[in-house]
Order: sequence, then C-alpha cells, then structure tokens
Amino acid sequence: MVRPQGPACDLGAYESDLPGIVGGRNLRIATGSIDLTWDGGDVQTGYTLLRVDTSTSALVTTALPRGAISHTDAAVVNGVVYCFVLVPTGPLGVLGSSDLLCAATGMATGSPLPAGLVLALNQLSTATMTLASGGPVETRLFRIPLDGGLVTNTVVTPGVFTQPVPAAGACFLVLVVGFGGAYGLGNPLCGLPGISTLSAGGRVASVREAMEHLAAVGATIATLPAVTEFAAGP
Repeated sequence: MVRPQGPACDLGAYESDLPGIVGGRNLRIATGSIDLTWDGGDVQTGYTLLRVDTSTSALVTTALPRGAISHTDAAVVNGVVYCFVLVPTGPLGVLGSSDLLCAATGMATGSPLPAGLVLALNQLSTATMTLASGGPVETRLFRIPLDGGLVTNTVVTPGVFTQPVPAAGACFLVLVVGFGGAYGLGNPLCGLPGISTLSAGGRVASVREAMEHLAAVGATIATLPAVTEFAAGP
C-alpha cells in the first residue's frame, strides 16, 4: 500500500500526522468548452463523473484517476445544457458527491462577447463567479431561478462576484454592451445547492441518488424557456 507521506513503503501499520482529504470539493465549471476543475485529495482511489444531457435525459459516466483535478468534455452538442456531478470513490465504494453544476456550449452570440466565466458553489447556496473580460460600456449578470421565479440582473465588473442560489437552483448569463448599442451574450452556467456530501449538511449519499438529482435538474432546465430565450437575444 502507498504511504500517505514519505517515499518509503510499509507493509505494517503506520502513523500519519496528515488528515485525510477526499477530493472533489469546490467543483468549478467554465464557459467556452465545458471545462471542470476541482480540489484534489489523498483518500479517493478514483472518481466517477456523472453527466446528463438535459435534452434527452441520457446519462454518461466517465471514470477518472485518483490524481485528476480537471476534465474537459469534448463530446457535447452546442445548444444543449449538460449537468455534472463528480463522485470520489474508495476501496469500499462512494465517498460522497460534489456540487451539481451545468453548462452549455455554442449559445454565445453577438459582439463584444464576455469571456472566461467560471462558476462554483463550494458546497454553499451562494454561487461564486469569476469573469475574465466584460463589455467596454456595461456588463450585466442575469440570474434565472430554476423554480420559475423572477429573472433578475445586476451590473458587475470583471473579477470575482457572488449571487445567492435558491434551493431549486439557478442559471446565470453574462450580457456585455459595447459602443453603439452592440451587445454580446455568453454561454449559461447553472448550479443546484445542497447536493454535495463533501461537507456537512449534504443529502446525496450514493451514485444512484446523484443520478436522480441529475435527471430532475436536467428535466427542469430543458423546460425552462428563459435560458433559450436569452440565448436567442435579450
């Protein structure tokens, strides 16, 4: 067995002054291509990435090695929202589940375009987002609750900002305005809080339950007209 510290091997018992950390916390999702990143750990032996296609409810699982801290999903169709849950696994099975995050490619439109939006829930009900570039005149963040609640927007600047996320989840879109009334819209990012069991208070304890949550959120997003309406132009 590999020791948790030091270069030597040990066939017997050992003591460690390092706490065990399960990887998969702080899952982050980015616009552009669908890029996922997360914090690593030293307890898991691998990961299972769950992905649901919200247009068909088709579920795909991908096995990832224990040292993985990122994944780019190249097998996506533009205009379709995909949702993801990362499940770290160990010798005895599931170690927990990550936050549930969603994204779509190919929905950005107009000019100038916002770039570099990344969303994370960090096991909270608050979304933390970073934006690399916005509009020369104005940048607005649209918040679309998945429970059909009121769509709101706020002026933001490139950098780091936060937004509350209701229990049913929310999608976020960035609109940037240029000179002469030109505008551009980015790809959507979505998150659903309360799914992760990698911190206290989570409620999903198995791959099966994570799959059920993915399917439910996928059905909600697929029937949410606001996402496609905004993608077509505000």
